[in-house]
Amino acid sequence: MLRYLILGLLRSGPARHGYALMKEYRQQSGIEISIGNVYRELQRLAAGGLVRAAANPPGADPRRVPYEITPAGSAAFAEWLSTPTAGQVTECGSAFAFRALFLGQEDPAVGRRLITRWHDDLTIRRNALQRKSESPKVSPAAKALLTRRLRHIAADLDFVGELSSAYEDWAASSKATSSRSGKRRSAPPRADVQPDASRPFRRSTSPRAG
Repeated sequence: MLRYLILGLLRSGPARHGYALMKEYRQQSGIEISIGNVYRELQRLAAGGLVRAAANPPGADPRRVPYEITPAGSAAFAEWLSTPTAGQVTECGSAFAFRALFLGQEDPAVGRRLITRWHDDLTIRRNALQRKSESPKVSPAAKALLTRRLRHIAADLDFVGELSSAYEDWAASSKATSSRSGKRRSAPPRADVQPDASRPFRRSTSPRAG
């Protein structure tokens, strides 16, 4: 996941060295990441042609090499951003949070479509797990595990619902600000928004059946 975090940060700004990327992510999310891991991942991305070293500005520390994203890196990030989350349910919260951090880089129509896709993906998985848990062939232990997984999905659905509301509020205020001043959009909604089951999921399209 760190590789896409770095690609997303580089995609939204000028060339930066690892320490600057670490600081930017900490300021946006409040989460600390290892600077050693950042530099190691930058080396792997450079070896894969997804980032490349850039020229240091005059007076900069020559020991800190800035990197910029390549067209291949931009394409890899765009593919990751639009791909539904995969893996174990317990990983979904982190996956959503990482993607949510970069929604402000996209056109609002794209951001809404991605949020709707995440909601639909979770809903499909929740419904499938519910059907399994209701089967008379499921053992008590398996039923308990399925119930645990359903709780994780319910929490992620709450998260996506809160994210949708925060995104709509941000999009509306950003549009109003841009129309008045012609300035660049403000920062996107924070990815660490806390779920609130009392606020429904706000969809950009009509709900699907099931």
